[in-house]
Amino acid sequence: MAAVPISTSASGEESLSHLYYQNVCGMNSNIDGYLLAFSGGCYDIIALTETWLDDRTQSSYLLGNEYNGFRCDRGPDNSRKLTGGGVLNAVRRTLKAHRIDDTTWNTLEQVWVSIELTDRKVFLCVIYLPPDRTRDKAITDTHVQSVLSITSKAKPCDEIFVIGDFNYPSLCWRPSHDGFMYPDPDHSTFSICALALLDGYCTATLQQINDITNENDRCLDLCFASYRDVAPSLSLAPTPLVKAVPHHPALTLALKNNDCNEYQQISYLSRFDFRRANYSEMIQALDNFDWSIISIETDVDIAVSKFSSIISRFMETFIPKTVRNKTNKSPWQTPELRRLKRAKNAAFKKLSKFGSLPLRDHFRRINISYNRLSRRCYSAYRRRIEAKLKSDPKKFWNFVSEQRKESGLPSTMVLDNKIADNAAAICNLFASKFSTVFTNEILTTEQISEAGNNVPISNGCISSINLDDNAILAAARKLKHSNSPGPDEIPATLLKKCVLPLLVPLSHLFRLPLATGKFPVDWKQAYMFPVHKKGDRSNVNDYRGISALCAVPKLFELVIIKPIFSHCQHAISDDQHGFLPKRSTATNLLCFTSYVFESFAQRSQADAIYTDLSAAFDKVNHRITVAKLERYGLAALFYTGWNLI
Repeated sequence: MAAVPISTSASGEESLSHLYYQNVCGMNSNIDGYLLAFSGGCYDIIALTETWLDDRTQSSYLLGNEYNGFRCDRGPDNSRKLTGGGVLNAVRRTLKAHRIDDTTWNTLEQVWVSIELTDRKVFLCVIYLPPDRTRDKAITDTHVQSVLSITSKAKPCDEIFVIGDFNYPSLCWRPSHDGFMYPDPDHSTFSICALALLDGYCTATLQQINDITNENDRCLDLCFASYRDVAPSLSLAPTPLVKAVPHHPALTLALKNNDCNEYQQISYLSRFDFRRANYSEMIQALDNFDWSIISIETDVDIAVSKFSSIISRFMETFIPKTVRNKTNKSPWQTPELRRLKRAKNAAFKKLSKFGSLPLRDHFRRINISYNRLSRRCYSAYRRRIEAKLKSDPKKFWNFVSEQRKESGLPSTMVLDNKIADNAAAICNLFASKFSTVFTNEILTTEQISEAGNNVPISNGCISSINLDDNAILAAARKLKHSNSPGPDEIPATLLKKCVLPLLVPLSHLFRLPLATGKFPVDWKQAYMFPVHKKGDRSNVNDYRGISALCAVPKLFELVIIKPIFSHCQHAISDDQHGFLPKRSTATNLLCFTSYVFESFAQRSQADAIYTDLSAAFDKVNHRITVAKLERYGLAALFYTGWNLI
């Protein structure tokens, strides 16, 4: 674990966070170009309007690993048109940022984001007012209300910025001594909506600071900032992010970020490198080990704990460790490209500090070299991925799958008005959410018996399960290869490769739960991962949890599932497709469509009823489940201890 200063300033002076803004007039025609621009970006905040994006473009693919994205795409709620428009606010992950939403603002193409700097918060709104909505008084009033709502929440030290394309070419601006811009009544034409907008900003004490005009000497992109003694520094960007857009010059805004003695912990994770493990020597050592220390143990929890400790010692001996620091390195980056990126960032810092023309030209030259090499590296990376289609199809389709889904978690997350902006706090929010899903309903014996009455009583029963070496070997062959361990730190790959010398301890460990009716406590542990379902990615309520179990109980399940399934198979409906071998949702859909087509051919009616049980597996009462299994003839396998599985 290492500590590094959060701020980039060298000697206690003020550091700067840089915001880039541009109306890009469409990103969807050059997604890869923007991906490369974000991966090599010098800016802490990137605000874009007229993105023209829709739900087919994932933010994680567009922004990579360095930025959190907050988007508002065009849709039927906020526009009369279905294409074009849209705004994007990308904030570097090193900054704590979260979105501020209100359902009454859904009619606007805007995004409000709260960003925490070292000494204050910055509330940033990125907005696009299309030409056909500039005279819509309701739209203007809604936006003004959002500004006033944020103003009421801000503290005196906080800053508010509203930046975007307002499409008011009839407004002209004149500068003042403090750097703020004021409407020029002699050269401007004020519509009712424009007056309402300016009055609202005046009430919120926001003033316009952009004096950079386009080639028509008009200012379509405006930036309103909290009133201070001196206006913030807004300037023309040295180069556009991807392309120059007519009528919309790219802008940069420097935000002072007062330096403080805060330090950020950089984690260097040490983990086993199972790909470099010396399995041949490990197998020999395991084979020579005296496993009687496990075989004589009658307490299942102690036996499992001893087994895990022994395997852990062998892993320390025969499996090397690797240290990996968490970086945001893109997969196509080369050492030369990373060197150019560092030089580009250094040149940008000097340009931001001194602003001379030679420094601007120097930055542009490095930026051109970086962009040229970045495109070549990315093209070579794509060619390597495409070549995997023949040599390694799994890796190719993993790449394709990653492009279709969002990855990672936002740096700031919310659960019922509780905000978390660090890893520990975010984990606690997810723990609080997932714990509410599970139920532990207390039922009487009569209720349990009544619930199990719909299960037919089996004529036969299973009093024991064959746990010989052949059954364990057959189960190990079915175990999927994985180098990702569960809480016991034993991966499935190790069990598969070392199963022969482990037959004696595994056989004893598998017999103990069946003999004592007690499931090991360690085997109940699991790593839980949040998976986004739908909606806002920063809202914990929009996630479901999946569990990564230990590999040893997975192997135990494969050993006992075959005889149990064979015993219960006669009672399972032929229409059941879930959780059955060689059946899936695909076979279910195939049978359903065949039935519907047959109904069409016979001119008969076909009705379908769809039901969905919320968090069904999390709410299953285990005592009822055990009672049903007992009626199936599995009573001898499930003693009282199994009720707590």
